[in-house]
Amino acid sequence: MLIEPYDGTPGLIGLVNEDNIDVFGTLLLQDVRDDINNGLPVICLGWMVDEKAAGAVSGTVSEDVFQINSLYVAPGYRKMGGGNFLLESIEGLVSDYVGNIGIRFASTGEEAGLLEVFLDHRGYRSEILEDQMYVTTLADAEVEREFSRDDEIVGESFADTSERLLKKITKQTDVLKQPLPNGGLLGPDVDREISRFYGDEDKYLFVAVEKGQDDSLVLSSVVNHTNNPVKLLNMLRDVLASARYIYPAQTRVYIPVVTNVSKKLVLNLIPGAKPVTRYYTKQL
Repeated sequence: MLIEPYDGTPGLIGLVNEDNIDVFGTLLLQDVRDDINNGLPVICLGWMVDEKAAGAVSGTVSEDVFQINSLYVAPGYRKMGGGNFLLESIEGLVSDYVGNIGIRFASTGEEAGLLEVFLDHRGYRSEILEDQMYVTTLADAEVEREFSRDDEIVGESFADTSERLLKKITKQTDVLKQPLPNGGLLGPDVDREISRFYGDEDKYLFVAVEKGQDDSLVLSSVVNHTNNPVKLLNMLRDVLASARYIYPAQTRVYIPVVTNVSKKLVLNLIPGAKPVTRYYTKQL
């Protein structure tokens, strides 16, 4: 299947699959590449100009919505109509199967701002989200930790926690469908020195911190099975304090929030944290 433009945009658009994924690999997120290579139901289109990969869009169907999980145009091919070409093509391809299309992303830089303007122009509308990503810096997150006479730092670092225990907790967290770092609590991007664990395999609390691709930190997994919100709040303070000893003060820290309770917790801890997740939808 090849799609030709009608407005003077150069190139052609075609389906991306396991046979040609290597051509478009650098234009797609790693998770998308893995899903395509594993034969999972991902719909992906690639834009070629002069036999070179110029852009790609991909997503999956969820109920009556096609969720875009990757949209990217290579820098050398921008302002040529490729973004419009890709979105029009994917909208036309899925319109017989779903009634809506959506795209979720973190608005953290100039490119994200341009994407918001682009989506507005394409007729997408912004939705209010409960599950959000908040961002702050280590400098802004510097909150004094008040200790009572008998109080101690909550738990210990992952580096000082039994790997056997962390592997078991990873399995339990996965079964419960709670968030985990890529590769689990012992994943390659987890900072074991500042991530913390408290408790045992039956009653526990942990905060897992991953190193982001842009030299940021991501609190990718915060799980509390102690029914003690004060311990969680203190552990979060301890994690941020540990990070300030290791990372520069202007290091960005991303904190996912999935419920109203966790939102209140984050804003109680860091009042200046800003929501950055955007979700745009369009009826087809």
